[in-house]
Amino acid sequence: MQHYFVEKRVEDKFYFHKDDEHHIRHVMRFHHGDEVACLFEGKKFLCRLVLTKDSLYASLVSEQESLVRDLKINLVQALTKGDSFELILQKATELGVSKIIPYFAKHSVVKLDDKSIPKKLLRWQKILKEASEQAERLSIPLIFEPCKMADLKPYLKGLVILADERLGRKKEPSLVSVLKQNPSEEVTIIIGPEGGFCMEEFDCFYSLGAKGVSLGPRILRAETAAIAALTLIMSFMECGR
Repeated sequence: MQHYFVEKRVEDKFYFHKDDEHHIRHVMRFHHGDEVACLFEGKKFLCRLVLTKDSLYASLVSEQESLVRDLKINLVQALTKGDSFELILQKATELGVSKIIPYFAKHSVVKLDDKSIPKKLLRWQKILKEASEQAERLSIPLIFEPCKMADLKPYLKGLVILADERLGRKKEPSLVSVLKQNPSEEVTIIIGPEGGFCMEEFDCFYSLGAKGVSLGPRILRAETAAIAALTLIMSFMECGR
């Protein structure tokens, strides 16, 4: 069933965002009376479309239970090249991330100026919304404006884990072992850029209390490292305790 985050609710009527109205009419080509799931204020509702030439909304049938629960997983992700970063956003959303904090690492290839950031944020928010609907989530992850290393401290919440590529040959400590040894309802994972962390960045994160982990002996791309780490964290938080 198609899921939509709706713009507003008035009694038993749900109203869609403009982009979703176009999607319903011209992409999915739904008809009057077709059923969709509407997501609003952290709840899921089964609805029927009321679709005419001049109007479109969804009428409530019943509230639905969702099997997907929100997790407190924060991704602190160094900016990577366009397609790579958008893939990270999509997969991080599917894997349960609640907050995404992009930052400028020393080895980040991407350079954004103040004028381009608002446009990028709109693009990223659209990706997060669509990925959340596909994953049948009840909420859309928050994404913040890209920041500098010096401004990251307020975002490092709960158990803070650093994917340290220098630990790859040792294969330890593993991410799962650190999760087991440090029980926490909130986990923040830090992933570096294509070129890896510089020594100053390692020192900075460790001074802020991050715990280094190995993701194995293989050299992973930034997007692969993010997906691998988040998969382990999601699995542990949902099934591992």
